[in-house]
Amino acid sequence: MAGIVTRVSGIVAKFQNEHSMSIITNNVDFTLFKAEVPLEYTGLGATISKLRRNDAEEGFLHRTARKLGALFEGYLPVTEELFKAYGTRVSEIASMPSINPHPRNAEDLGGMFASHIGAETTSIWAAATSGSAAIAVHLLGCMLARMFTGPEAISIWFELVKKQKESIRNKQGSGLYRHEQLSSILAAQQDISREELARWDASARAWIQSADQAKILQHKQAMLIMSNASVPVNREHDVYTSVMRAWTAALEAMNNLIKGVPQRVQEGAVLLAMSSWHLYPDLGYFGTSCQREVEQKDPLFTHTALLTLGLEHVPELSKSVYWSLPLAHLQYYGHPVKTSKTIGRENSRVNYKEFAYIILGCLFNDWKAFAATNEQGIDWVLRLSKILGLSNDHRDLNSGGKVSWFSYLHAAAIELAVCDDCERKEANQLMALGKKRPEFLRPPAETLPPLFGLSQVDLILPILKNDQERIVFLRHLDAHYKFQLQESLIRYRSGASTNETPEPEFATVSPIQMSSLKRLHSGELKEDENPSFRHIRWICLTSRQLILEIAELQELERIGERRMRIEAMGELCLPAGEYIKETGRGYNELGLIRSLEQDFFQAAKNILQKKENRDGLNASISCTFFVGDADLASICSVTATRTLDSTQTQAAIQRLIVTPEFLKKTLADCVFDKDKMMSHFRDSRRQVFKSLHACAMMADVYKDLPGASISTRVVTQSLTQAKWISSSGSATPLSIPQAFACIAMFEYGTCNLDPGPLSEVFAMSSGNSLYVAGCLICDPYERQSSCLVRRAIGNIGRAGMTFLISPPQVNMREPDPEKWMAINHNPFDGKLENHFTRTSIHLVHTDCEIPLIAEDNPRHNIIDQAAVLLETCISVHDCQAWVGEVDILKANRTHIRRLACNNPQHQERPVRHSQHTKDLEFGKSGYLEVKAKHPQLVATSVQNWDELIEAPTSGVIAIQAHKNWLARLAATAICVRNGFTPIILPEEPCWDCCAAMIPQNSNDNFALIC
Repeated sequence: MAGIVTRVSGIVAKFQNEHSMSIITNNVDFTLFKAEVPLEYTGLGATISKLRRNDAEEGFLHRTARKLGALFEGYLPVTEELFKAYGTRVSEIASMPSINPHPRNAEDLGGMFASHIGAETTSIWAAATSGSAAIAVHLLGCMLARMFTGPEAISIWFELVKKQKESIRNKQGSGLYRHEQLSSILAAQQDISREELARWDASARAWIQSADQAKILQHKQAMLIMSNASVPVNREHDVYTSVMRAWTAALEAMNNLIKGVPQRVQEGAVLLAMSSWHLYPDLGYFGTSCQREVEQKDPLFTHTALLTLGLEHVPELSKSVYWSLPLAHLQYYGHPVKTSKTIGRENSRVNYKEFAYIILGCLFNDWKAFAATNEQGIDWVLRLSKILGLSNDHRDLNSGGKVSWFSYLHAAAIELAVCDDCERKEANQLMALGKKRPEFLRPPAETLPPLFGLSQVDLILPILKNDQERIVFLRHLDAHYKFQLQESLIRYRSGASTNETPEPEFATVSPIQMSSLKRLHSGELKEDENPSFRHIRWICLTSRQLILEIAELQELERIGERRMRIEAMGELCLPAGEYIKETGRGYNELGLIRSLEQDFFQAAKNILQKKENRDGLNASISCTFFVGDADLASICSVTATRTLDSTQTQAAIQRLIVTPEFLKKTLADCVFDKDKMMSHFRDSRRQVFKSLHACAMMADVYKDLPGASISTRVVTQSLTQAKWISSSGSATPLSIPQAFACIAMFEYGTCNLDPGPLSEVFAMSSGNSLYVAGCLICDPYERQSSCLVRRAIGNIGRAGMTFLISPPQVNMREPDPEKWMAINHNPFDGKLENHFTRTSIHLVHTDCEIPLIAEDNPRHNIIDQAAVLLETCISVHDCQAWVGEVDILKANRTHIRRLACNNPQHQERPVRHSQHTKDLEFGKSGYLEVKAKHPQLVATSVQNWDELIEAPTSGVIAIQAHKNWLARLAATAICVRNGFTPIILPEEPCWDCCAAMIPQNSNDNFALIC
């Protein structure tokens, strides 16, 4: 009996081996297998769109999930509890409408983009329908996407797959039962392309962006924790060894934490997993310098689940959780690229308002003593804001139209004053990042004095209100710094702040003692025992003016008025004379003749006598520039002979930087001119101001993109090299290509694209965002000047940044003779109806991809492109029937007319008797009446796509798609293609104005888009 059993077992075993080998030989596609989805993931399944579900269950990503899962299945720990908890978390996030708009509402959100709207959950659902190992592979994808860029993560995946296949082949045949290795052998024989790995990474990358926004508070706290951790993921130097160790360590530790088992770790893999998987156990720090516990209150963990991190001493340069790997498959050729990344602020995402803190940090780095702390820097921003008249309640950037760069920074400073502790810590981290990267705003060689230059004397003087304020400032300056000058005067130009011709004048720096003589009763003159101290102003007069002839009444009156204004300020006004003094040493110098005679007319006579007497000229004084603005107002050194080399002194002293204490007093005592300050801020000669203006343009774009985020890696670039910024530095609005290039730079972080090749781009997909030209997702009647680009949550499932462009030529279906019954071309009766209810628009990608040159790949050596142009057809359908393709962006650039009525004399609209028929009756009655007076308004009705394709070749057509923005959009583009001039009608058109837009006896064809 035993022999029979043995023979039967042998036969069965032989059959199994032969059958299994035949499966391998015949290369059966095991990727078609679909597993039953765990209960915890069904919540996510209820929200996934039809397009993504098909891809996840039967398509590209499902096959990738099956192949990757099978490849690593026998090498991973069993972590079922973790997979269940993760399913609960992703279902929770996917059920949030703000994070994952439901597909049934997608028509309202995106029109032709409807099937791509919503959070990117395809790889999660593909993993859930492929088995436990595939879920683990998805979790690794999230870890790599959190830490590395797309090309870097793809390089790691490629090497991981390659080494795993080698490991399986090396172990082939070494086991006791060969058939037990067949699944691994089969998996190792599967081809896993770089494109598959790229799309797997892109899906995980998009998901964590959405999940970060869903768990924003927990995510920010986790980032604060990790920014202070200073711990490596591990210290392995081989990619395969390091990734497998980090992956398995994270899976095991997090699974134990879900089960309530405390964990103590020395490496950062679990912290990376916590951030990437959005699972937040309580934390404990125990290190040489700190001991701390953080309660994260995640309901998926019990109170016993404590992750304890033992911190080792790490050099200060190694901040946050970091991971260093040599990437051998990042480039086409060359040595492995040593890559070190962190998950601190240097590698995170922020919204555009938070990004202002990074800009402030860049500025504070150059402000030195004015921003020794962030609080001091913020205080100075608020002080300058007060001069500019910005209220401390001014927080909403949307309220003021276009965003100025200073209002952008001011809003951040105000927000910091009212934020909570966690937000304040985050803001300080972002400012610290900015301080490390001041070259983001300026070239390394260019430095601007603190406070945008307003701490430098010669830059302060031009923005003071008038010459009086400049004199007050210079007197304060001399009193504060106590310049060691034997004698000094202030030289300024009166009227430099007005429309008057500026004329040189002089003023005392400090009050001087005025001698006063009293006549006694005896007639004798005696000097006053209590002389007064007064400031004096000298107004320079020409020789002709010094004579002061009574015939020159107008000139005399002007001098008198100037004298009265000065004396009204409590200062003595006296005349003076300027002249060019010959030194006899090869150059001339400016000389001054003045008088201390308190009688103005007597002083004028004295000066005239000195100018006519050569001895008097030689005895006069010289004024040499010392500090200030030589053309506007300055303190001059007064000497009898030339003792100061002005060419050396001017360069050294005119750039005097005042102290914060002095400038605070100046801001309190002096009056600044708001308009002059804004003019200073617009100085295009300063690269930092051009960069700040570019930041304002970015904010102006992003304020219309709710939910959009910015990669902090963008500060590794320099805005001075940004190709989307106009070289002229002018304040002209951005074009659509410039807006896309701007978004690409801040979205991706390391790309600097030329707007030129983006001229035909109508949409961009990156991460969890679809950026669409505004003209594609709204009624054609709406003008796009206020919102060039709009954002929707979603993507098209491609890696990196994908820019969609229409083909050079779009196709239209040919006229079909068999559809003659559908073509009536009835006379238009003015009824405002919608006959295009079955119209839909879809995106169809062609195989044409064009790589774009990005700054992060200057030598074209990186294998995976960061940005590509993808040719995409915008396809119009009537129910299931294809109508044709349209180029909406090109049509929008043509002369589309939009009907508007601003004439109050046109007849009032008739009373409507029923809500149901109001549009119909109004349109009909108004049109018939006006048509009788204006025969050019006679039109042919178009009520289906066949009637439009075979529209009359002359006259006016009326496309009846009332209140159907998608059909109106498609019809407009087709009309432009077919040679019609579209006139877009509002919901309630004025037919009188419509008739006025159509010339009588015109040879042009017009299309009324009703």
